[in-house]
Order: sequence, then C-alpha cells, then structure tokens
Amino acid sequence: MYKTRIIRKLFMGVIILSLLPLYLFDKAFAATPTATIVVADELLTSGETSMVTITFSEAVTGFDLADLETGSGILSGLTTSDNITYSATLTPPLSNHSGPFNISLNHSGIIAGGNVGSGTTVSNHYYVDTVMPIVTSVSVPANGTYGAGEDLSFTVNMNEIVVVTGIPTIPLIVGTTTVYANYVSGSGTNALQFRYTIQTGQSDTNGITIGALSLNGGSIRDEAGNDAVLTLNSVGSTAGVLVDAISPTITSVSPTLGSTSGGTTVTLTGTNLTDATAVKFGATEATSYTVNSATQITAIAPAGSAGTVDVTVTTPGGTSTTSAADQYTYHAEPTITSVSPTSGPTTGGTAVTLTGTNLTDATEVMFGATEATSYTVNSATQITAIAPAGSAGTVDVTVTTPGGTSTTSAANQYTYHAAPTITSMSPVSGPTTGGTTVTLSGTNLTDATAVKFGATAATSYTVNSATQITAIAPAGSAGTVDVTVTTPGGTSTTSAANQYTYHAAPTITSMSPVSGPTTGGTTVTLSGTNLTDATAVKFGATAATSYTVNSATQITAIAPAGSAGTVDVTVTTPGGTSTTSAANQFTWFVVTHAISPLSDETLNALTAGYASGTQETKTVTLTRTGTGDLTSLATALGGTNAGSFTITQPTVTTLNSGTPSTTFTVKANDGLAAGTYKATVTVSAGGMTPVTFTVTQVVNSSSNNSSGNSSSSSGGTTPVKSTHSDIDQNGIMIDWAKIDSSKPSVTLEITPKDGVAYVRIPASILTSIEGKNATFFIEIKTPYGSYQVPVNLASLIPGLKDLLAKNNVNNDDISFKITLTDKSGDKDFRAAFANSLPNGHAMGAIVDFHIDIINTKTGQAIGTADKFSKALTREILMPKSMTGMPAQWGAFRYNVTTKKLEFVAAEKKQIDGKWVVKIKSYSNSVYVVAQNTVSFADVQQHWSKSDVDLAAAKGLVEGVGGGLYDPNKAVTRAEFTAMLVRALGRGASDKDIAPYNDVKPGTWYSGEVSTAKELGLLTFVKGNSFTPNQPLTREEMASMLAAVGRLELLPISKEPVSLNGFKDIGNADTAYIEDVHLMVKLHIMTGTGANTFDPKGETTRAQAAVVFIRMLRTLGSIDR
Repeated sequence: MYKTRIIRKLFMGVIILSLLPLYLFDKAFAATPTATIVVADELLTSGETSMVTITFSEAVTGFDLADLETGSGILSGLTTSDNITYSATLTPPLSNHSGPFNISLNHSGIIAGGNVGSGTTVSNHYYVDTVMPIVTSVSVPANGTYGAGEDLSFTVNMNEIVVVTGIPTIPLIVGTTTVYANYVSGSGTNALQFRYTIQTGQSDTNGITIGALSLNGGSIRDEAGNDAVLTLNSVGSTAGVLVDAISPTITSVSPTLGSTSGGTTVTLTGTNLTDATAVKFGATEATSYTVNSATQITAIAPAGSAGTVDVTVTTPGGTSTTSAADQYTYHAEPTITSVSPTSGPTTGGTAVTLTGTNLTDATEVMFGATEATSYTVNSATQITAIAPAGSAGTVDVTVTTPGGTSTTSAANQYTYHAAPTITSMSPVSGPTTGGTTVTLSGTNLTDATAVKFGATAATSYTVNSATQITAIAPAGSAGTVDVTVTTPGGTSTTSAANQYTYHAAPTITSMSPVSGPTTGGTTVTLSGTNLTDATAVKFGATAATSYTVNSATQITAIAPAGSAGTVDVTVTTPGGTSTTSAANQFTWFVVTHAISPLSDETLNALTAGYASGTQETKTVTLTRTGTGDLTSLATALGGTNAGSFTITQPTVTTLNSGTPSTTFTVKANDGLAAGTYKATVTVSAGGMTPVTFTVTQVVNSSSNNSSGNSSSSSGGTTPVKSTHSDIDQNGIMIDWAKIDSSKPSVTLEITPKDGVAYVRIPASILTSIEGKNATFFIEIKTPYGSYQVPVNLASLIPGLKDLLAKNNVNNDDISFKITLTDKSGDKDFRAAFANSLPNGHAMGAIVDFHIDIINTKTGQAIGTADKFSKALTREILMPKSMTGMPAQWGAFRYNVTTKKLEFVAAEKKQIDGKWVVKIKSYSNSVYVVAQNTVSFADVQQHWSKSDVDLAAAKGLVEGVGGGLYDPNKAVTRAEFTAMLVRALGRGASDKDIAPYNDVKPGTWYSGEVSTAKELGLLTFVKGNSFTPNQPLTREEMASMLAAVGRLELLPISKEPVSLNGFKDIGNADTAYIEDVHLMVKLHIMTGTGANTFDPKGETTRAQAAVVFIRMLRTLGSIDR
C-alpha cells in the first residue's frame, strides 16, 4: 500500500514535469491562466495531512483558499513564493476509507495578465481513511478438557482487513500461570488466528482466562496503515475451557492376577484418573471400565495371553507411565489331574494332595461347596489341602486361581465317609494273653483299615457287615483299653461302649478246707490273685454249686457233689483259667454218717391273739444218705427266739438200711405277740456232722392298737404283750412307743444277715409320730450305710393313693419295708460300674436302697416306693482306713433303664474320725461313691479347667471323645435341659406325652424336657416349639437357673447388686433382667469379660460345667 502511494506520487511528478513546457507554451499564447492541482498523498490516514500543490500557468492574483473546494477535508496554510506555485495543507476529516475525493479550483476570481480566469481545474483523486481497525469478536476453543499437546485456538475477528507483521500474542491464564497464544495466520483478512499448545503439567479446572491482545513487537494495521485497536471485544466464554495436562498415575492394581479368558474385575488405584479416555491391559483395551473417582477406576480385564502386562490409563492429561505397580499377570486356567487320597472322614482333617497344572497363586480350594480348612501351594503342579468337614458322599475338588476355576471330572472327585462308631462289644474283657474273639457292633464299619485294642492292632479282624466286625484281641497288659476301628471315614471315638478290659490270669494259692463229702455242700474259701469278675469256679470238671467273689484275692465257693478222690479247683475269669497245682486240690470223701439236706421253714402266719392249736405244726423228715448207721438222733432249738417254739424228738433215734428215715415236728408256742420269730433247729447223731435250718413264725397285729410290745437287749428280742404296733427290725420286734418323738430323730442300728438289713414300719406308726413331730425321722443304720426315713413318707410317694385304692386298703393297712442291701459283690453291677466309670474306683460299699409297700393283713407286697416328691437322705460309710477324701469323687445312682450310673447330689462329712458321704436323692436305687479321676487335654490351660474336671468327675458332664471336652462348643437347649434335670436328681418324666410339638416321645431328651416343663424351668420357651437343637443363649440359661432357685426355695440376700457394669446389658430381653440379676447376685453367673455379659451369646460347654458346679454348691448339694 505504501509503495503504491509513492509510485503514484512519482508518476504524478513526471506528468507535471512533462506538461510544464506545454504550460509555458500555452502561457505565452493563452488568453487566460490555467492551473494544475496535485494532492501529494492520495490516501490520508489517521493523523496524516497531505501537501496540495496548485500551479498556475502564470502568475496570478486574487487567488486564495476560497477559490478551492475540497471533496473531503480542510485546506489550510496556503503559501506561494511566486504567485504561480501555491501550496496548502489538506487535513482530512475522521472517516473510514472514503473517496475518491478531488479538490476543484474556480478560476473566475483569478486574474492573470489582466485576464480574468474562467472554468475550473480538478485535482487528482485522493482517499481518506482515518479510523483504526477494531476487534469485533473473539472465537474461543469449544468447551471441554484439553490435555498435553492439544491446541487452544482463538480467532480474532476484525472489522476490516488488516495486515499483521511480527508475532502478536494473546495472554492466557491457565491455572495460575500466564501463557501466550501466538498469532499464526490471517494477515490480509479480517480473521486472525492465534494458537496455544497445552504443555504437560498444566491444569485449570475453573476455565482459562483471556488477557488483552499484545503486538509483541509486531503490528496490526488496516490497508490504510491505521494501527488496530488492541482491545478484544465480544470474547467468547472460556469458563468451560478446562485444562488437564497432568498425567494420570497407577499406584496399585488389585487383583494383580487374572484368567487369560478375561472378565476379571480389576481395581486401579492412582491419581488424576478423572476423565479417563482409555484403559489398556498391555496393548488391549479393557472390556469396559468405570471411573469411580479421581483415584480409582474399576476395569474389566480383556482376554489375554499368559504373562505379565502393564495396565495404563489415558486421560486428557496423558497416559500413565508404566512401573511394577501397574503390572497385571494373566494366568492360564488351573487343572486337577489327580487327588490322593480320594476319600476321608466326614469330620474332615484329611491331608489331600492335588496334582495338576497352573496351580500357582491358588486363591481357593473347594471340596464341593465347602472351602478347604487350609491349603499349601507346593508348586505349579501340586497343592496339599486339608479336607473340611462334609456330608457322606462324593464331591468335586476344585482349585481357583487368578486363571479361573478348574473344571470337574472323575479325576478330582473326593468321597466323604461317615466316621465309624462302636456301640457295643461282646465280650468286653479277656485275658492278657489275647486270642479272645470279640464282636464289635456299630455303624459305618465297611472298609475298615485297622482295628486296635488300645495302641495295639488286633491280631486279625473280619468285616462282617457295615454294622459288625469280628476281631481277635491281641495280647495286652492288665487294664482297660479303648477298642477303635479306623476306616476312610476316620477312627471311631472312644466311650464306655468300646472299652475292653484285659484281665491277668487268676491264681489260687490256697484253699480252706481242702476236703469235703461227696454229697457236696462244703463251703470252701479260695485265696489267690486276680479273682475279680470270676465267671466260673470248678471242682474238677464240675461247676461249684455257687460262689461269691469277696475280693480280688478271695472267693467263697460251695463244693458240688462229686466222686471220692482229689480234683483241681479252678477259677475262670475274663483273664483266663487258673493253672493247677497242689495248692488248689480238693478231696471228696464218702460220708458214711449223713442225712439229706434240710431247708429253712416258714410257718403259716398268725394273727396276734390267735387261739391255741391254730398254729401250724411242721413235720420234718430225716433221711439217711450215708452208708453208716445213724444212732442217737436228736433235735434242739437255738437262737434268741428258741423259747417261742416247741420241737419234738425224732420218732426213731436210729436210722439204718432197714429204717432209713424218721420225722419230728416243730411249731410256735401259744400267745405270741405280733412280730417275727426265728429259731435255729439242729439235728445231730453219732458220727454225723450236725445239720441246721431256720424256722420262722410271723405273728401279725390284730389291729392298729393290738398287742406286740417288745424290749431290746443285746441278746435279741423277747416278745411280750403290748398295746402298740411294733417295728420289725430285721426280725427283731421293737416297741415304737418307746421312741422319744420329741427329739429330732431316732437311730435303729441293724446287723445285716448275708448283706441284707431291713426294717418294717407300719404306716400308722409314722402317722402317729408325725402328729407329734412333723420333722421327725427314723434313721436305719447298718455297717455300710444308713437311710433317713421321714415320718411323712406316705405323702412323699407319688401315686400311693391310687395304689391303695387299687388294692382296697387304706393307709393304716400298710407297712413300709425299708431294705439296705450290700451289692459290692454283685457281678452285674460291677460290670455296669466299669462301663459307666472306666476310670472309677468304688469307695465304701455299693448299697441298694429299697422300699416295699406291704399289705399288713396279708403280709404281701403290693408295690414299691421308687420315687419321691422330696429328696431323701442316705449315707454311705467310707472305709475306716480312709484318712481323707480324694479331690475328684462323686456319688452315683444306678439307672436301671439306661444301665448306667448317674450323678446324684452328695456331700462328705466326718463323724468320729470316719468319712461318711451324705446323699440326697429323689429315688431309690443302687448307690455308690467312687473316686473318678477325669482330665481333658483341651482344658489344661482353659479358664474353666477346675470346674470342668470336677463336673466330669461327678458325672455332670462328659467329654466328646479322644480325651477332649471341646469347652467352647455351643450347648443346645436339649443338652442343657437334660444335664440340668439330671443335676437336680429329678429324673426323666415317665409320661408318654410330647411336651412340645418338636419334642417327640422316645427321643433321648424327651423325658428330661417333660420334667423340666413340669418343674417350671422352661418359662423362656414361647408357644409349642422347643427347638431342641437351637443353641441356648446366656440369658435363657439365666432364666432356667433362676427357676431352679425358685423351685429349691433358695434364700436370697437383700444386698443390692448392680448390672450397670455390663455395658451390653441393654441387649438383654427385659423378661430376663431379673433372672440375670439373681444369677449375678448368687455368683452363679458372671460376665464374659470385664464389662460384658453377652446375654445373646451362645452358652458353651465350659460355661455349662461351671454354672452346674456353682449352682449345686449354692443349693448345698455338693461340697463347697
């Protein structure tokens, strides 16, 4: 533009110079002057002026600015030096590129050479452009987030075409940093382009800011040369133009492993993850991904080849750099090719070796739907897993790795076998030499792999069926061992049912006497060793008529009949048969002077006041059995009541082959008072061992106040007339009127006969005493035990009224016969004892406490009193040699239904330096006191050890087998209820009805649940469902124990006890708060921690044992 203007001016100058001669020529000859007007600057811009030259053909006058007219602008400063050439200054107006314009000269007022000019002269064209170009608008980048390397482009729109020199800039604020968008194109147009490229590390989350246009040393002008106004007008909004050029990072990948088939959900953690545009696993894009936050993305891994790849995230800020932190490893799917062993017990615990491929990084091993208890990855081809518990049957074993889960096939199958059990054995004992064939009965015995007696394998065994094995016992040491069966299902647990006792062979070291008649009947005492549990005593090949095992070192046997001569006497026990020697020889000899055996005689019963002659006269026959003649035959009466009988002498006094037999008679005397009379009849003859028998006469009372008075002396009882009913004390009659009922009690000391002692007390006597002293009791005392009979006995016998009505008698027509029998030598009970208490050792006698209900009129028993509504007191004396009671002991009652011994409440006491155990029980049975040492391996360090051991020793709780107690196992409602009822000695209900809908008669706990419901111990149960297998909560246990306290009328102190120390007591049901309060006050229950009671927690086996001991001590049922 500028060059064009200069060229134009030069061109005009040339024209002027070329025309000058012509002008001069014309001037010389023209009549009027002529002129030229030249505007030097044909384009006037802002601030510019132009020189205007007016040249006349000759000197003129009368010329001034008024003669000139401008098309645009103002002329000023007209000057001349010769009146020919004039110059003036043209100042243009404010105008935006207007024109063309001219300056015209009006010659009419101009005089040259006297001539007045005429016409006009017009100058050359000129243009005016004095307005600077401006920015009409600025186009900004589209809204969005721009990352590193992306351009921010701006268009500056001008109101006219402009020319740009240099590199103008537009300042931008990105975040807090000022950067510049540089001019890139648009000169010669009205749209100028500026651009800025985002640099790494830049960020602006609020939108960039645009500053003013800067020439930066360049220029922006329009074609006229006007500099542009740099103000940016109508700038578009940049609030949505965001910058994120900060590269994302991945700091962790989880999981870091996955299957080659893809599909694994992978969590990527890092920074600047917002607006992620791509997630890649190696070169492969993720199947999908979700941006959770600026620091987390969840991506689905695509399929890939086995190996490790980098996971990258791309955002507008760039792509994350790779490092070990972003690596993800593709694993091939695992396989299992074999399992060894392929079977195991349902209890789990079997170590199983899994062989296969791709097993590294296993995350799970499953047996069916159950996780392995534990597992160890040995290598990529082997895992050792511990099988969990499972149900009998076959399951698939699978391994899960990041590569997936192994497929199933026959190669990965594992079979669960139910554990074998032994429910009974026969026989249960044998010799230490072994060789006994033992039949084991149980369940799941198929596939037995071992049968052991203790730690020794059976000599051999045969699996007869799933429920029976026949085994040959190996040799063993004397004592009891557990017999176990091992199958793929495990080893049978131990219990009393699988115990086998090795017995040492018995020996006989001496006998007395060593001879006897061939007729037998000689009482022979055998001394030796290991005689307990004798099963046979033989004299030669003939079994003894009878025998009694007195101890492990003595047996009393009755010699059978035999042939004259010497035989060996042998004893057979489970330990074998005694060997023979001179010490065990017995000689039979022929008796030449003898009579047939005589039996005891009981004469027909009489009623007091009987008439003379009405008593029975018993005729006894004597028959010679020996070869010799019997001479001087005679009879005699002996014993305390000898004077109450009359006996005759034999009708003949010599017996021989011609007169082999004779007779005599015996009868009761007249006028005997009510009572029982016994005398000994002795028959003697020359050369014959005297023969004796007992004669008995019972005289019943004629009425409640009939005669029968008696007095006691060391020699026995001599009945005399009395106005009172009498008490029969083991055949000795005593007058009850002499009993001082003002005292608390009376003791009747009885000498047992053959281990049996009894007292028969008319019910009317008890009623009479009760009227004077309702708390009075009669103690029946024997050398081995005693029984305290309360005077209100009749009211304590359930069902007595119905029994009396059935037999058409009333209370005054009956007597109670209380019998105490020493059962210490009873083989059946000994076997039950060994079965129930394998570690037990009886202390003192084993005593059977029994009560018969007798019809006094007939002398016949019409029933027994087995159960009572109140606990009765019994005592068993300990051996005199016992100086102290062991730490672990208990009293036990024999349950005739289960054939087992059960816990019974008992306390020890010392009387005159002798230990006595006081037993309180609601029923009659056989009772024994035993030392019972029990210990469990899993409670040795447990907080409950002392109480668990004591509870087990007393028979309150049992172990779970294998010497374990499992103290932390939960106790079900049924289990706790059964244990509690037994601990109270109440026994199972005999009512054949279901106490709840889900407690069916015949289940092992139904009787105890019925009893507990009858006693009011199950108030926490709602509705008709007991849910027996549901674990008992601690607050429910508190409810049951509190009910026991109310049942037993426990004295409760008024001392306040707060539960506020238990921070979780608010979780307890309000219905149980008072029960919990009572248990805490009585110190029967405490918290599970320093400040927790855990009312909703499950009751454990340890807690059950502890509360039983505390409760029984609080009740006074066992020693504190």
